[in-house]
Amino acid sequence: MIIPQSFRDAQKKAFQDKTIEHHARVETVGSLGGKTSAPAVSSSGSYLVNLQVIKDALVAQQWGLTVNKDCIITCSDALPIPVADYVVHGSDTYRVVDSTASDSHITLYGKKV
Repeated sequence: MIIPQSFRDAQKKAFQDKTIEHHARVETVGSLGGKTSAPAVSSSGSYLVNLQVIKDALVAQQWGLTVNKDCIITCSDALPIPVADYVVHGSDTYRVVDSTASDSHITLYGKKV
């Protein structure tokens, strides 16, 4: 489906009012060889999005997320945030566990850390 820019602009204006910061995943290796990952200290960029804490148990189950804890992030523009990186919204940090793209928007699924 061809989505006109005017539709995307209306989506942005109506729904994308929350700012997230992208923090790249930093992997470290412990003294015993175990790997852990954490968000980079500094942000790689910020984006206006629609962020909602998951309220639907079926959606949470489908994506391996937790109701009233994890989130869904949507944006009309492509987001340069790969799966396994982190996003910060306010005092909450989420690890991106999956993403899907549709004609009108991209969706990121975030697990609170």
